[in-house]
Amino acid sequence: MNSERDYEVGKGKPPKASQFKPGQSGNPAGARRHKRRKSGFTLRELAIACANEIMTITINGQKYKVTKKEALFISVFNDALAGDPAHRLRALRELREIGAFDPAPHQPLSRTAAIHKLVERLAKEAERELEWTRQH
Repeated sequence: MNSERDYEVGKGKPPKASQFKPGQSGNPAGARRHKRRKSGFTLRELAIACANEIMTITINGQKYKVTKKEALFISVFNDALAGDPAHRLRALRELREIGAFDPAPHQPLSRTAAIHKLVERLAKEAERELEWTRQH
């Protein structure tokens, strides 16, 4: 041991002159620390943004660009047509609620308006079911 040193130099104990100084990084050329991104979105805004994202679906070999909420709507009806009685009844109930079976001559809803109306109805029904599960 050298008498000039305050402590024994060895494995894991470098000389004081070569140790990192306060505020000095051990890897100055290395990757920067990643900051966690603060999400400024509410859960509702995030859900709406996600539902409005565009995706590509294939129906009978044909590709269509639709929003995720439209794809969800199509999926609900496909499940109903696949034979699940609960899905079939729900789809019929929703169609009746938005007036799809009304014989009255009215202005037909655009595809987007019909989907928005149905999504609102499904959201209300989901809220009612959630409230019911909280109470029971």
